[in-house]
Amino acid sequence: RTEVVATMRRIDPEAYAAAARVVWLADRRRAAAGVRCPALIVCGSADRITPPALSDELKLLIPHAALVEIAGAGHLSNLEQPAIFN
Repeated sequence: RTEVVATMRRIDPEAYAAAARVVWLADRRRAAAGVRCPALIVCGSADRITPPALSDELKLLIPHAALVEIAGAGHLSNLEQPAIFN
């Protein structure tokens, strides 16, 4: 956690805000629907940044996708629940 916080602190706030706008405003549904290989979607049940409902929608768009929701994890499920994530 300490390392992630330190890394995030080094990001220029204006650059982060610009990148976040691009990510949230981009409509990537067509690209997602074009995925033709098996895909694993992993989300935390307590993710407030990309809530589980968005992962549910993504699963519906990608043929052959599997969805795993990690209970009690937020946006950084790999750090918050590493044993389950791995």
